[in-house]
Amino acid sequence: MKVRRRILYVHAIILPFLSYGCIVWGNTYVHNIKPLQIIQRKAIRLITFSNFDAHTSPLFAKLNLLKLQDYIKLQTLFFMHQFNTGKLPKIFDSFFVKTFCKHNVNTRFASRSTFYLPKIRTNYGKFNIRFNGPKLWNELDERFKCCTSNQFKKELTLYFISLY
Repeated sequence: MKVRRRILYVHAIILPFLSYGCIVWGNTYVHNIKPLQIIQRKAIRLITFSNFDAHTSPLFAKLNLLKLQDYIKLQTLFFMHQFNTGKLPKIFDSFFVKTFCKHNVNTRFASRSTFYLPKIRTNYGKFNIRFNGPKLWNELDERFKCCTSNQFKKELTLYFISLY
């Protein structure tokens, strides 16, 4: 029964609405995403027949589902992984700049697969994919960066769930 409820959640009711364009709308203030987080937590409680005030982190871990914030991070990091491996369309070629292209000195930071963070002056710039994507990618552990696309998603999902 648990598997059917999870599949119903993932493939039909909630996840398609949360995942569509989440890279664009998800990188914003926390209070803008809060109503969606509340709905997601209510849905998890309904699926598991838990009390209305039950803590949801163990429920997410038990169902192997990501919280909304982590799902947005996963999608942003997957976009960066696709860029890093050259699997995005040509239109995105100038979106991000690798650190080693910015200066000639071979530092530890430049030798890893990192991206240059553009200068920002506003919060709009802080929430933009051109800043937030490289920021999340640079903070990511090196063991994830060399994975294939399927491995990357799977390993990162398991990592986020392990934090619950």
